[in-house]
Parts: sequence; structure tokens; C-alpha cells
Amino acid sequence: MQTEAVKTSGETAKPGGARLGRKKKRGVLNSSLVLPDAVRVEIGCDKPADTEFSNGKGKRRSGFKKDAAEQPASNSPAGVSQKVGAIREFAEIFNALLDELTKESGGNSNTPWGEACKKTADGLRKAVYCPVELTERNKHISLYEIGVAHAPNHLQAGRLAIYEKDLLTALIDREADVRLLFVKEKGGLLAQLKDILRSLPAMEKHGCTASLAERFKLACEGIQEIYR
Repeated sequence: MQTEAVKTSGETAKPGGARLGRKKKRGVLNSSLVLPDAVRVEIGCDKPADTEFSNGKGKRRSGFKKDAAEQPASNSPAGVSQKVGAIREFAEIFNALLDELTKESGGNSNTPWGEACKKTADGLRKAVYCPVELTERNKHISLYEIGVAHAPNHLQAGRLAIYEKDLLTALIDREADVRLLFVKEKGGLLAQLKDILRSLPAMEKHGCTASLAERFKLACEGIQEIYR
């Protein structure tokens, strides 16, 4: 997998037109997402579905579960870095799964499997762009608000890109809101995504889709473990 970073200068706008002010240089991570070595992953179908990718070494599923004494303080540099890594991994695998579902729906059109893949892909796209209601009435938060937004290239429609400065700011300044965005039990983003994936029929004959779906579930669980 080739990893590419798109650098911009001057005024930078998020998708949707909101200006972020003048900056000398800003890294906008495209759908491939530039990952630090600690969380770099190769997305494909060659790793077991129950492999944990949080440390980039293919450990079995245990990377995010730590004793309370080992967990970094939530707002410490280590704690924020852990959250950034988990959210990047989530976005990376989301993009790979979306690509696979789109390919499967196109190659199996007018079949039950193809229709199921299309429905699932549409549901995932909708879920990641819809706001989640907070505890206060009429207050909402979305991935877009925390720096996880549409990929800048229109040819990558539906894929996620990370705007690092906005993400770091949200993780520190809106910590409680970001937590609710991801782990709210009723209507939270991760709960919605897991429900959507459950709608896929049995995938024994579709190994790549099954593998990516399982990895995406693990990435969601990784974020849940951090915020618990």
C-alpha cells in the first residue's frame, strides 16, 4: 500500500468550505492516511481476521486492553497520542472496507450479495457523516467537527481523511463530547456502525470482505477500550 500525504499552504478549507485561517504548512491526510510507525498497518486480506494491528506488528487481539495502571492519563500526551492512533486506524480500515464493499456490489450487481454490499456501504457512509446527539438538548457532534472528514479528492467519495490539528484540538478541548460521539450506547457512532455490519449476510465465501469487516470491528472496539 502506498502512503501519500497532501501538503497545502496558505488558507486551507475543510470540505464544505469552512476556512481554517492562514497557516504556513498543513498536512491533510488523504484516504491512505499517513500513519506513525506505532500504528502503521497494511490493509489487505492476507492477515488473520483476529489480528490486532494497534502496534503495527500483527499481535493477537490484545493491543488496546491494558490494566488501569498501564493506561496513560486521558489528556496526557501519551493518552492523546493513543487516541489519535486508534482513530487513524479506524479511518484507514473504514476506507479499505468501503472500497471492498463497493467493488463487491459492482461485480455482483443484481444478486443478493451485491445488493447487501451496496446497502452496507451506503449505511456506513451515512453513519460517519451524521451527527450524534449529546446529552444537552439540541447539541450534536460529528466526525467532521473533530477533524475526520470527507477525503479532499472527489474521486474518493465516502472515504475519510484526517485533519490533524483539528483532531488534536478536539481530543483535548472537547474530550467528553468526543467520548460520547464514539461510545454512546444508544445512537453513538460505533454502535451504529456495528449494527450496520450485522446486516451483512454470512460471508464464508467472501474471505476478503469478512476479514476487513472483522478488522473494522476490532478497530471500533479499540476506540471503545480507550474511552472506557
